[in-house]
Amino acid sequence: MTEDNAHSPLTPGWHVRATGQAGELRDLYQRLDELSGGQQDLLSADRTEDLLELLTARRGLLDRIQELAGELLPVLDGWDRLGADVPEPQRSTLDGTIREIKELNEGILARDEAHTASLIEQRDALARELSSVDRGRAAVSAYSGSTTKNTSPRFQDRRG
Repeated sequence: MTEDNAHSPLTPGWHVRATGQAGELRDLYQRLDELSGGQQDLLSADRTEDLLELLTARRGLLDRIQELAGELLPVLDGWDRLGADVPEPQRSTLDGTIREIKELNEGILARDEAHTASLIEQRDALARELSSVDRGRAAVSAYSGSTTKNTSPRFQDRRG
């Protein structure tokens, strides 16, 4: 059996596998949601190294989420049609899990957009600060004369 038809309604037990994978996917999204919440704290506290560690952990979660979501794609895309063929206890469970995944995903995306805006704001503030430092250096140079030191003698005693 290939991954393409693992969730086919013609494959016995497809909804049981889909329910297990959807549960794992929801758990991964919950962990990603926790990391996303901590990300703003690290951004606010300017804890760059901790933020990099968090982003590395996030990358691993996102890789697994992408893998699982790819396996579940036939179910997620055709849930309106496929859900009708699933027995009631499993249908409710799977339907609720899919709904939770979508809600978590929307919350994470909204938070990530806010984090991106915050990072852009911090980058722009740093650029303005660096620009003012450059302007200050230029002003100091203008008042002090040449910016390069001339170490050669200005006058020579040619008479000896």
